[in-house]
Amino acid sequence: MEHEPYHGVRLTSKGRELALQTVRRHRILESYIATILGVPWDRVDAEVERLEHAVSEELICRMEEALDFPSRDPHGSPIPDREGRLPGKIEEIILTEAPIAVLLEVVRVIDALPDVLIWLGERGVTPGARIIVEAREPGGGPLLLMPSEAERPVAISGSLAQSIEVREVAS
Repeated sequence: MEHEPYHGVRLTSKGRELALQTVRRHRILESYIATILGVPWDRVDAEVERLEHAVSEELICRMEEALDFPSRDPHGSPIPDREGRLPGKIEEIILTEAPIAVLLEVVRVIDALPDVLIWLGERGVTPGARIIVEAREPGGGPLLLMPSEAERPVAISGSLAQSIEVREVAS
């Protein structure tokens, strides 16, 4: 890290490289234990916290290959490649800014606690799911969503909607 008085700290190029390697390792492990071992998305983070420092880089590479080189983890977060490059950016927006009555795809759920992930999963609001915002209360109030796989609409708080990234689906 580098420190510049009155401007805070920032990672050096070596620090950024190490951080991206750690992120890559974590997200590949999450993807592997969710996809191959069937661990639910609300529990993968806790399992990976126990494993990530004990697994060799060779094993991470084999897991990545077995998964056919995923670009995103089970929560929709991008996975850096072996050179530390992140996949191309998807034109995502925060759910609270999404248009009403437009077909959307959930891209990412950011830093949600396990109980929130369970709740979202039970309602069909997971990465890859298609949803439509049916209504939005003003001032950061709740949103009414209709997931394509659900039988009825789902109401979520404005604060939870802030942690969900979506993209418009071309019609």
